[in-house]
Amino acid sequence: MERLRCQRIGCNATFTEDDNPEGSCTYHDSAPLFHDGTKQWSCCKKKSHDFSLFLEIPGCKTGKHTTEKPVIATPSATKNKAIPVPVSVPAPMTNASPKEACPRCHQGFFC
Repeated sequence: MERLRCQRIGCNATFTEDDNPEGSCTYHDSAPLFHDGTKQWSCCKKKSHDFSLFLEIPGCKTGKHTTEKPVIATPSATKNKAIPVPVSVPAPMTNASPKEACPRCHQGFFC
């Protein structure tokens, strides 16, 4: 019988269809996060700074091995997006010297 390679993230096992009981596969069901030199599994929140140690973190889910590549939804990054804030700029003074009319000088910058 042909040996197949499991396609789940974190499982590198080979298996046959006849020898694939429930619970034989240990895997991660979410995508990894990479931020500021840290690697983290988004499903179980386990972290590592070293990539080889990160890959050795055992999976947090169990199930049967599969030959189908999983569709992984990447974690939402909306919490890190900048929110636009309207900024009001004072209108330039018409009867003032150039320094008093400069909006950058009013904000504390040196022109």
